[in-house]
Amino acid sequence: MDSIEEAKVLAVVAAAPELSTPDETDVFLNAMPLVELASLWCVLQRLSRRDQTGAAWAAKVYFDHLPHNNPARALDLALEVLRQETDKPTLMQLNDKFMLALLYAHGDEVIDRIAAEAKDNARLRWLLGGIHFGPGEPINDRIADIADADGWRADERVRCTIRSIALRCRSPSSRTPGSSNTRNPIATATTISLR
Repeated sequence: MDSIEEAKVLAVVAAAPELSTPDETDVFLNAMPLVELASLWCVLQRLSRRDQTGAAWAAKVYFDHLPHNNPARALDLALEVLRQETDKPTLMQLNDKFMLALLYAHGDEVIDRIAAEAKDNARLRWLLGGIHFGPGEPINDRIADIADADGWRADERVRCTIRSIALRCRSPSSRTPGSSNTRNPIATATTISLR
């Protein structure tokens, strides 16, 4: 998704009537077409806390509750995000809470559909490679049978390496007065990771 698409999605949220209750937010977002809802989820993953409005926070709460309240729509949303999003770190955020909550709360209800969808969906198999529950959870075996754990782990190593470099560039001990990393630590981290 490019910045023009992100701006359009944020404009939809900003143009929404002031939603004062979670129920009003649910009604508004449940009526939103799935393609737009997936775009909104992706945009919210990249929105800094400083830039979040009340409407953005309300949408985040909606997405936090969706796997618990409407597992079928939550799975549809995850599949749509996998279909349209190209930014891998954004896709990986599906496993930060969303998919874990869905499978923890409704795993028995959705696992058959997930297994059927995963047969023809390499991105879903990859995403499932990042799902881990505690030992002895029966759903672990079902997930392991269809997941691309090796693909996920490779991408997770890259993500962790980039985070580690960015954190080192931000740490006070790595800064010297007048160095470029005092002004833009992320640019320095990107330069380091490209060498």
